[in-house]
Amino acid sequence: MELILKDRVSGTPQVHIGYLPQKTAANAQNGDFHYVIVRALKGSDEDEKGCGTTVKLLFGTQSTDDDGFMDVLNVMEDVRIALLKKRLLDHRYEMQLPYQWQLFEEQPSPEWIGEAMTTWTLPTIFREEIPDL
Repeated sequence: MELILKDRVSGTPQVHIGYLPQKTAANAQNGDFHYVIVRALKGSDEDEKGCGTTVKLLFGTQSTDDDGFMDVLNVMEDVRIALLKKRLLDHRYEMQLPYQWQLFEEQPSPEWIGEAMTTWTLPTIFREEIPDL
């Protein structure tokens, strides 16, 4: 599934897997905002139905006005709608409900941060039989 995100204010957010990139001399001038970070938190294999994993989505925008919180909410809503419409990524990763999100009460102005927690079912790995030697 391809996500095209527009925060209605300043273009398409950067999407990062895991964490924001480390700052180096080459990228020091590049700003981190606006972003979506996709971070796997934990997983477990409980039975033959497959593996479950928890994935946190972190959203960050930057705004100097009092309505800056709306920018991050718009990005969060765009992602929520896109994921709930399909719920299946790459024909093998299925998102389970509930989709939970929050906007933090304390914000590091002028940045605005939110997060969503998602649970995914990963493909089943079948046990192979070991032939007698």
